[in-house]
Amino acid sequence: MIVMAAAASVITTKWPYILRTSGTLPQSAATIAQWAAKNGAAKMYS
Repeated sequence: MIVMAAAASVITTKWPYILRTSGTLPQSAATIAQWAAKNGAAKMYS
């Protein structure tokens, strides 16, 4: 099975034959936070 837009990481642990083509929300947040910190952002809100 191919899941195109699954944001939860648990999906790949439930079935032995699954491919997730998107990343998890923490992966996206970490990348954005690192970029924001390097570019002078001092405070973050979500």
